Amino acid sequence: MNQNGFTRSIFVSHFKEFNFPLLTEPFIEICNIQETAKNGEFIEYAQGLNRIGLDNKTYGELATLYEKYEKSELASMVGLFHYRRFLVFNPDSLDGCEVSTKFWEGNYRNSWEKRKQIIDNQRDLIPKFDNKLVLPNSRLIMKDQNIWSDFVTAHPDLENLLTLACNEWEDRFPNSNIENWFKSNRTMYLFNIFYGPRSFAIQWCEAIFPVLTKIDKSLSVEEKIKYSRWAGYISERIFSFYVQQKSISDNFEIVHLPVIHFRELDYESKVNNLKLQLNNAEQQISGFVNSKSWKITKPFRNLMKFSKFGS
Repeated sequence: MNQNGFTRSIFVSHFKEFNFPLLTEPFIEICNIQETAKNGEFIEYAQGLNRIGLDNKTYGELATLYEKYEKSELASMVGLFHYRRFLVFNPDSLDGCEVSTKFWEGNYRNSWEKRKQIIDNQRDLIPKFDNKLVLPNSRLIMKDQNIWSDFVTAHPDLENLLTLACNEWEDRFPNSNIENWFKSNRTMYLFNIFYGPRSFAIQWCEAIFPVLTKIDKSLSVEEKIKYSRWAGYISERIFSFYVQQKSISDNFEIVHLPVIHFRELDYESKVNNLKLQLNNAEQQISGFVNSKSWKITKPFRNLMKFSKFGS
């Protein structure tokens, strides 16, 4: 896609087998997890992090960005989307989509079957955002918490890594006061997704990857397994700090757009049905345990346990 002298690439990061039609230019759908994908299912497979011994699973969608940054394959305008979550360039076209109030999903939801049609309808609006930095609508953390406390609540095992990340950031960018910023601010940008000029993408890569890779190399194999997707979670918080700095707002025109989350919508009904079944089972068990027959047979059951233990 080349209009008005701009080239555009929006990288869509995948983590599993995908049996729906792939999107076309400027979208580039890339698989990050090699072992679970069939050969030829995707046009590209991210290799950059593997080349230097880092685990793509740890970095999620950042693996895709790193790959393109390392290969100097960034267009004039660069986008990074999660395979389920996309920025919506034309919200007026989303009539009929389900509205979601869950921040981890986005502002809208629709099914995989309509994914290509919805995104194709957005395509002609993308050049409208040339030379702008497009961010997802922000999430405002509830009043009694801040970005730091919200992170610890969601990921209690990762607080030490967030502290390490802040220390590494401070070493690279002295007087940033990033930890204090996390503890006094509530506005977050989720999903590690954006669409912006190449200069922004390069600056962000040069800022975040040295921090994450240094921490990653300090972790044992056991810690990497335990912490799993830590890099993606921490980068979301650092990205929120990064894009709210004056140096970014002074150099880029920032636009906020909603996010659409693609999924099988009947998934939620299946989960709700399972919860109902579990709740009913719990009530039945509770009723039986409190029943007269359960109490009457308790001495006999205790005797059976004692007999088994004695044998």
